Amino acid sequence: MGRATYYSPFGLGVIITLLMHGDIVKLGQVATLPPAAQWAVVVLISLIVAVHMQLLMIGAQGAFGQVLPAPIGRSIRGRGAVLAGVLMIAYVGVGAAALLIRSDEFALVSNMLLIAAGAGIAAAIVTYVWCWPVAAHDFDDRVA
Repeated sequence: MGRATYYSPFGLGVIITLLMHGDIVKLGQVATLPPAAQWAVVVLISLIVAVHMQLLMIGAQGAFGQVLPAPIGRSIRGRGAVLAGVLMIAYVGVGAAALLIRSDEFALVSNMLLIAAGAGIAAAIVTYVWCWPVAAHDFDDRVA
């Protein structure tokens, strides 16, 4: 897998969100801003969406491929990668659900889901850091 393939969810997130510029500008208070500020908000939203799409891809890699990239040419493998991957996917899914039901009637439920999403990503980060010291070297000449 090359760099273009690996980072394609990020690029697609930016492109798709920028194509939705008109719909995003109609949301909330964005329409009252000057055009330059509207574009700044749209670009910021596109970067947020892109990071979450990339996080979904990394989570899927951990959950289904049982491997997560770690710095310095290493990989987290096995149960730690699966747990961190599932937690990343849950964070994005639960967070998106919380934002979709955001209204006055469902404020409590939405806030509870946002707290659950925050706890999920915090647990994913703790799992990732916990597994970091035992991450396997990717290109080790020794045979296990």
